Amino acid sequence: MFFKSISNIAYKLGSNNTALVKDIFKRVGLKRPAVGKLALDSYYIQEGDTPEILAKKFYNNVYYHWIILVVNDIVNPYEEWPRNSNAMFAYTEDKYGVGNALKVHHYVLEEDTSIIVDYSTELDILPITNLDHEIAENDLKRRIWLLKPEFVKEFVSSYKKLMAI
Repeated sequence: MFFKSISNIAYKLGSNNTALVKDIFKRVGLKRPAVGKLALDSYYIQEGDTPEILAKKFYNNVYYHWIILVVNDIVNPYEEWPRNSNAMFAYTEDKYGVGNALKVHHYVLEEDTSIIVDYSTELDILPITNLDHEIAENDLKRRIWLLKPEFVKEFVSSYKKLMAI
């Protein structure tokens, strides 16, 4: 359904040939103030949740996974969807180098961990490892919005019309 709705464009192949291809750069999104909280529910992604699992659970249709991605403005689910806890160590090692997952990323004040500080012997500080930092960043991705099921039919219809323009 997602790709069927996308309009085609003529793509030049060489000097005399063209091919019709899907315009993958075309995007449709939600105007958050217009949609507001009436049509959306907040959801916290649990370990093992995928867009497909959530689409089946909330919309009774695994193929509506794209709705969850569009509503949350997720273009690349491999980077923008939270990783499971088993993948976090490997991801951190890949990002910072093998053996560096448990090295210090930064320091925070002990009494207010939202304040990042340079290393100091005068303050009570806590080291935050690369792994701790990446887990915290990953957890920020867990809160998403789900379109309420009663609005799905209208959303799909509007999406098809907008993408065909």
